[in-house]
Amino acid sequence: MAYIQESYGKSAPVKGISEKEWDKLLSGGQEEAQNGQKYSNNTGQSRSAQPSSGQPRSSQPSSLATSSTHSNVHGDNVNLNHQPPIKLTEFEQMKLAAEEPPNEGKKSNIKRRILKVIVTSMFIFMAVGVIVIWSLHDASGKDYSDLQFEIDGEFLTIVGKRLEEVTLTGHLGGDIFAGRNTERCPDRDKNKKGRCLSWDDGNMVDMTPITVDDIVCYNVSWVNPVNVYPRDCFEMDVGHWYNMLPGPWPIAAERKTALSRFGHNEKNGMNIIDYYFLSSEGAAIYLPGDGPYQLSWNESANHMMCISPAFTGMEGRKNLNYFTCQGYDIKATHLAMSKKFHLQAQRNLSEQVKYTDNFLWSAEMVDSQQSYGDQLVTFKDFLQSANFECNVLELDSHWEEELGDLKFNKAMFPDVSSAISMLSTNCDFVLNLSPLCSLNSPSFSIGIQNNYFMIDALSLGAKLLTHGNTQVAIWDINSDDFSAWFTDTITNISTTYGIRNFKFLPLPQTFLVRHSNGSDLLDREVYGKWIDLLDIVSEKLVTKGMFRSQDKHAFLEVSADFVTNENNASCIHESLSEALTLGLYGYPYVMSSAKGNINLDNDTIDSFVRWLQLSVFFPAIKIPSNIQFSGEEVILHAQNLSQIRHDFVMPVLEELRTKVSEVTPFLRPLWWIDPQDQDTLHIGDEFLLGDKILVAPVLCSGVRKRDIYLPKGSWLDPVHGTEYPGGEWLTDFPVNQFQIPYFVLQEDNEST
Repeated sequence: MAYIQESYGKSAPVKGISEKEWDKLLSGGQEEAQNGQKYSNNTGQSRSAQPSSGQPRSSQPSSLATSSTHSNVHGDNVNLNHQPPIKLTEFEQMKLAAEEPPNEGKKSNIKRRILKVIVTSMFIFMAVGVIVIWSLHDASGKDYSDLQFEIDGEFLTIVGKRLEEVTLTGHLGGDIFAGRNTERCPDRDKNKKGRCLSWDDGNMVDMTPITVDDIVCYNVSWVNPVNVYPRDCFEMDVGHWYNMLPGPWPIAAERKTALSRFGHNEKNGMNIIDYYFLSSEGAAIYLPGDGPYQLSWNESANHMMCISPAFTGMEGRKNLNYFTCQGYDIKATHLAMSKKFHLQAQRNLSEQVKYTDNFLWSAEMVDSQQSYGDQLVTFKDFLQSANFECNVLELDSHWEEELGDLKFNKAMFPDVSSAISMLSTNCDFVLNLSPLCSLNSPSFSIGIQNNYFMIDALSLGAKLLTHGNTQVAIWDINSDDFSAWFTDTITNISTTYGIRNFKFLPLPQTFLVRHSNGSDLLDREVYGKWIDLLDIVSEKLVTKGMFRSQDKHAFLEVSADFVTNENNASCIHESLSEALTLGLYGYPYVMSSAKGNINLDNDTIDSFVRWLQLSVFFPAIKIPSNIQFSGEEVILHAQNLSQIRHDFVMPVLEELRTKVSEVTPFLRPLWWIDPQDQDTLHIGDEFLLGDKILVAPVLCSGVRKRDIYLPKGSWLDPVHGTEYPGGEWLTDFPVNQFQIPYFVLQEDNEST
């Protein structure tokens, strides 16, 4: 097997062979390849390691490599050096200079001995220096990567490396390469780094290296695919992976998830999604396009994640463009990716901090024998008797008779005006707003007459979807006329009832959909325009759906579900993993809620208490109104948690709020403090609030002890007044029903 290697890093260029020799090498049947000879072309320049905290760092390579495996390949110009000139080291040159003819006499012998002593001393000094530097070496701040082509006629392979160890292997194109002649892209700038391969039918794949801070990336782009959908697959065996896929966090290679389509609104655990995969080994994959994409994870029990463009009926969506990156560790890679791809909050949301001080509440209708207005009054009385502030109260999600009515259901809310008026002195209210309109709503006729709906890309009529038990259309936020009509309608509700806060419900999964004017649907644009519109009429905005809108003014709601595990225990499902992933995506303001009205039987009450304990450390928490039926012990514990939040959590959140425009999330995975600590990389049931508070929640009912890992530092348990050293496990740590383990870092060890 022949190797053609391009090093994309920071090493000095070396002369190589001509373009003619390169073409001959890659033209198929080349003798060198058949004889297994290796060629190398170093095209970078060395980069000194960046010092941190005033201490010197030596360099270590982290690399990302790409390799092609086709026997008939014509590449770009590459400088190959069959027989690189021998270059003497400084030591060898000094040694050679010290050698004198034997007949020089006694004086020459003395000079020779002196030089030998000097050379030996220098060698010892350099050796000791290397050992000392290596012992202090943390290797951060240094990138190095190789671009390799393995020619065997099957695949184009991209390989990520760190410290010469493989961290990521991707097989590009599926069977596109098999039996097909490949040549270099005709219009590509010959001075541009990287490689571009093309076929006679117009298919092209371009691989361009870039550096982002201290990590190295390759932009892989399939351009103008004709009659093919490229499918690139990455081996997931090495390390742990982080993304919003359903199930435990981080993602194990053994998990089997076959998703025919993968989009921001896919029902795969969350309505807030991004095409960003981060590895504990410092590798990352990011798809900058709007999607949707086809994705599978270990679908054929092969421990591979495969991505390809999903069919949408729009030719432009057949393109596949993404970045593969490699850094020294997971945190370095994530920080660089966040800056490069804007996975960070862009706007100061300081005015929303007051929104997080106290509990928020939701009031779903719980008793059909009592009017909803009476239920609101009853709940208000409970809050007063339990010494809770009402703060913000979300009204029943079924406030409309049909989706899109944009007016209160009189059967459910016969006295809504008086109830809201009575409560408004203590509460702000929130209404749910949907981007959908039912065919049974009077608003549907208005939408049809004025072209307010998204259209089907094939029929060019209003796109209809099934939502629950009814057919719905999708409001077209891209239409200025619709936006004006919708804004006027919402403003009228706000003026009439004094409701100044709204929650945006997620967009549904959509196929073959375009705007009413025929333009393509761009998911990022749709979410951004909805949030901007509602931000005009809403003082405090919550959303359950978002796509690449980190600069928008909204809380993101994470709804916990309670599921029964294999031990018949009731467990909190995915709430923590979703919150941590959203932090990595650049959404720091996360609201914890519970789905619907919880059936508070004995087992669920225990897990409900555990959910309260977990959520009190979130930037915001919304509690369902049926807590009033949970019993005195639970209500008393909720009061204690409210005090902990006010006295302990909120000062930390206030400090973190000042850094909201940075890449650091509020809720952080355990590896954030010390990404070199291997124990932290697989822990998904602990988290950090900032860098000084570690929370180890209990997530299932009936659990009264758990193992807890403490990273580096010294950690104080405020409940028991005990201090523990970091880097150790606390096994069988006791956690009674009304206790949540949390620890405070006692050293000045906060990360930045």
